[in-house]
Amino acid sequence: MTEIKVDTVTNAADNGAVDFPDGMTLEGTAFADVEGFTYSTTKPTDPVNGDIYWTGTDIYIWVVSQWRKINLGTADTTPPTWYGDRGVEGGGQLSATKYNIIDYWDITTLGNATDFGDLTVARGYPAACSNGTYGVFGGGFSTARVDTIDYITIATTGNATDFGNLTVARHDGGAASDSTRGLFAGGDQSSGTDSTTDYITIASTGNATDFGDLITAGRNHAGCSDGTYALFSGSGSSTAIDYFTIQTTGNATDFGDITAARNTPASSGDGTYGLWAGGYNNQNIIDRVTTATPGNATDFGDLTYGRWGCGGMHNATRMVITAGYLKYYVDYVTMATAGNATDFGDSTQNRYVAGTTSGA
Repeated sequence: MTEIKVDTVTNAADNGAVDFPDGMTLEGTAFADVEGFTYSTTKPTDPVNGDIYWTGTDIYIWVVSQWRKINLGTADTTPPTWYGDRGVEGGGQLSATKYNIIDYWDITTLGNATDFGDLTVARGYPAACSNGTYGVFGGGFSTARVDTIDYITIATTGNATDFGNLTVARHDGGAASDSTRGLFAGGDQSSGTDSTTDYITIASTGNATDFGDLITAGRNHAGCSDGTYALFSGSGSSTAIDYFTIQTTGNATDFGDITAARNTPASSGDGTYGLWAGGYNNQNIIDRVTTATPGNATDFGDLTYGRWGCGGMHNATRMVITAGYLKYYVDYVTMATAGNATDFGDSTQNRYVAGTTSGA
């Protein structure tokens, strides 16, 4: 993949002019010998890959079904940095011990995790998602179910900060997001398993709002997204995949089925595919769907070791599957190429049912 760097950004009075390398092409849109571009404060209504707009503060580029903010650096001499290659894992438990640990990996480089910081509350079974800038962890079980939502800035290591609260305290739900909204679906609350789906605007702290309902109430869901749709599967004895259109509140729609019923798998989605890996009781199955096309999942390959309570993170090329129940093993696959997983490295702490997400 070609790295794109923004060399110079002037102020808003200059219409957000950006110097691009001569002849740079984005999906057929050439910027040859162009000093800059004229911005619009309104997002294009039918964007295609490579479309760029300027808000007066930030520059966004449309890539793989969603707007992605270009990190401009701190000065003209500081090159932009993309943190989509950083995967994070927060919380989790080992038997009765709950952890507040947050780890991170560079997804491009095989190796062990590094300490990132701590959640505000030690807990197992949180769900996590990201808008590329902030990672958000919602719900979980500490000494009881919690409605806590924490957030971190993925580019900057450190402890999490309080974000707000879910509409109801629950654990063992799933999460998925686009570049604006994060959805938290299902879980286990005091009245039993739940179909409730909440949403937050990730860039703005505050409490969650009701979004709609899953088709079937359940726990153990794992969620993924392609930037338009949020898909959830892996609840109990069900093989169902539910999906929502992230920018349209309402109830879920049936997408299809995974190849075998299992709960607490890992899941991730790039712009094209959604994958579910592992599941109770120590299954090694990896399934894949094309997220824009409802239908049943197909077999992708196998994990190096079967496990449940694992998490998924990705950088739009690789999916990394974190350690699960009584396992240190961390695996990875190339999402576009079906095949068995390969060993990636280890977590800092043997734990399972943590929340995982990434800067992608």
